[in-house]
Amino acid sequence: MKLHCTLLLAFAAVLLCATAAHSFMFQLPSGTERCFTQEIPSNTEAKITYSSEEAYGDFLDVTITNADGAKVYAQEGKDDGVFAEHIANGGEYVICLTSRQSTKSAKSVRNILLSVKIGADAKDYDKLATKDKLRPMEVQMRVMEDTVAEVHNEFIYLKNREAEMRSTNEHMTAMVMWMSIGLILLFAAFSYLQMRHLKRYFKKKRMID
Repeated sequence: MKLHCTLLLAFAAVLLCATAAHSFMFQLPSGTERCFTQEIPSNTEAKITYSSEEAYGDFLDVTITNADGAKVYAQEGKDDGVFAEHIANGGEYVICLTSRQSTKSAKSVRNILLSVKIGADAKDYDKLATKDKLRPMEVQMRVMEDTVAEVHNEFIYLKNREAEMRSTNEHMTAMVMWMSIGLILLFAAFSYLQMRHLKRYFKKKRMID
């Protein structure tokens, strides 16, 4: 039984390594903007958080845009915020942070901590355990289930993206082929008309029979 539990925990640890979660800190000077792109699979949870030091006279504006170009999150003048949502249609999400400078304030640089969690990492399992009265092993099993589902969703998403790219490449190849054929036919027609014109010209000048 102990060996079985150990193997389950080891398997859960391996799966957790496959989930997407990263945090990093960067500097944002006054009057500048920085954008980051995050690939998010379909049918998965996403949680994006940010927190910033206060900068006197500056205001932090944050927007998040989905793969269709629509804004799904917008916050102005707040030094921290959270975007948590179930992503039905995946794709590239763009996170933009702007340090908006007031007219009378001196230039400054603020430190910002940005955290992106996707899939199982985006869920609060402590809160879930308290709500559903789950034991530690049950929580680990739930994490494993969600992580397996996430890996499966990501595999399907990447497979669909590959199919879309292949379809696009085939379409572009067909377009190039037909354009090449069209140019060859156009050049052949132009050459034929040019030869006829020159032949008539030389006949008119009695340079050829």
